[in-house]
Order: sequence, then C-alpha cells, then structure tokens
Amino acid sequence: MWITLAVFSVSLSSQAIDKFYYDLDTSDYSWSNAANWTDNAGTTLVGVPTAADVVKHVKKPEVTIVVDGPAEADDVILTHNNTASLSVVTGGELHIYDEIKMGTYGTGGGSLSIG
Repeated sequence: MWITLAVFSVSLSSQAIDKFYYDLDTSDYSWSNAANWTDNAGTTLVGVPTAADVVKHVKKPEVTIVVDGPAEADDVILTHNNTASLSVVTGGELHIYDEIKMGTYGTGGGSLSIG
C-alpha cells in the first residue's frame, strides 16, 4: 500500500508593489528610511523595499539614493526623462534579484556608484 503525501507551502507575505523613492523632506536620501518610499502618487508611504518589490527612482532626480546597509529589491529602475542616481557606499549591500534598468522609459540617463 502506497500513501502519497503532497505538501504545499503558501506565502501570505505582502504583495509586491512598485515603490517610488520620493524623499519626503527627510533629507537623508537613505534607502533604509521607510519615510523615503511612497506609492506612485507620492502620497502614501509604502515602507522600505523588499526582495519582491520593484524600486523606481524617477520622481526626485536631483538626489542620490544612498545604500549604506543591507538592501534588496526584485527590480531597480533608475530615471525617466531625468538623471537619477544610486550609490552603494562602504557598509552597503544591495541585492537585486531580477534586473536593474538605467535610462529606460524616457530620455534621461541613470547613474550607479559602488564603493
């Protein structure tokens, strides 16, 4: 007699969403500051990006997002008709699980600095 056992794992964690870097007057430009991340409208805080999220730095081109600790995202998109920058500094670690896009969806460019 054979018994077949099927085991399923379902994750009920938060659904992946687009998270936009807005820096709502915090002036620290830090990836790890939850107050820097909003929805597309820039009105609702959505928290620090997770491994499932799409990060978009397209709203505040005049600042550089600083990664100075552990950080992660599924995708990172830099720029849309402007120049957006991301800098991974000493002590920072950024894991991008799918892709990084620079200078896409518009006429601008993007900048990534490591070190």
